[in-house]
Amino acid sequence: MLDRFPDLHAAPGKQNRDAHGGTSGEPRFFDKKNMSHTIQVLTTLLVHLNSFCATHDPPLVNIVGIELLNEPMQNPSLEKWYLEAIRRLRQVSPMPVYISDSWATDQYAGYIHAHSTEIPFTVLDHHLYRCFTQEDIHTPVSQHAYQLTDPNAGTPQMFARVAQKLQEAGSGLIIGEWSGALNPGSLAGVGDETSARRQYVGAQLALFDKFCAGY
Repeated sequence: MLDRFPDLHAAPGKQNRDAHGGTSGEPRFFDKKNMSHTIQVLTTLLVHLNSFCATHDPPLVNIVGIELLNEPMQNPSLEKWYLEAIRRLRQVSPMPVYISDSWATDQYAGYIHAHSTEIPFTVLDHHLYRCFTQEDIHTPVSQHAYQLTDPNAGTPQMFARVAQKLQEAGSGLIIGEWSGALNPGSLAGVGDETSARRQYVGAQLALFDKFCAGY
């Protein structure tokens, strides 16, 4: 289990093409002005968060970090911006920083490993869903569960690689979002949907418990 860490779900300019990015327009986060503004927003947020945690009665000890961006789209500027943002936030507080893997988990595990002395205890956040893509829709729920429990399948192997890489860096992998939701196509012909969902959720939790620092 993981206690709470606030994240910036809708950054200035919008960091991805999804509806939860805050606007219906095209993403403009990677304009220099918006990237700079976002660091100012995060710095202000962290100042107030530290103050609130300390002055709350009783003090809040379950805030375990702050995440820079929710699910940013891939961009050549992202890694450099992560470094700049983390350095700025470290001047405010030693609170752990979480970064999204931007759907490139191996890449950002390597990134944290390579910069471990510059940005110590930076945690990698991966989101796991199996209900959006065409492949997800046409995969039966039993196969979704199996692909999370078979140690030779892609996802468990990726989790094992990433967990080892991050452990070497004094860091960890967490699952900031996951769900028992499935597309109706994955449940077609299933007699007992409740039991099938429980099996799928159980497969996720077993995977998280084995490799992750929290979820």
